[in-house]
Amino acid sequence: MNEEMIQAQLEKVINNGKEKLKSAIDDIIAETYTDILPHACFDTEFNISYRAEGAIRNLIEGRFEIDGDYLRIPCSTGDISVRVKLSTSEYDRLRKSLIEVMPQCPKDVEIESLKEQLKQAYERY
Repeated sequence: MNEEMIQAQLEKVINNGKEKLKSAIDDIIAETYTDILPHACFDTEFNISYRAEGAIRNLIEGRFEIDGDYLRIPCSTGDISVRVKLSTSEYDRLRKSLIEVMPQCPKDVEIESLKEQLKQAYERY
């Protein structure tokens, strides 16, 4: 075999190997996108949703810490928490929006009733 034939044979083997490698890599990429990636994305979305729900539940239940201007709320998993900078006006808006949707406390209803009675008594005299 002369040198040109060896070179041609070697190029043929290399090109054949490249085609097989490219085909194998394409198969791996396709399998990753179709078989694995959808599950990983769904799992990530589920984990984010689960953690956000836990943080909101902890906020509602009063399980948070205040550190200066920051509010730290643990998520449903103990090792991760949400840390939010909260200005006074943002805190006031949060408090106000929560108070608006809360049912009236019986004590508050009694206080309003007593105020109304005092007002009526004052108007009569």
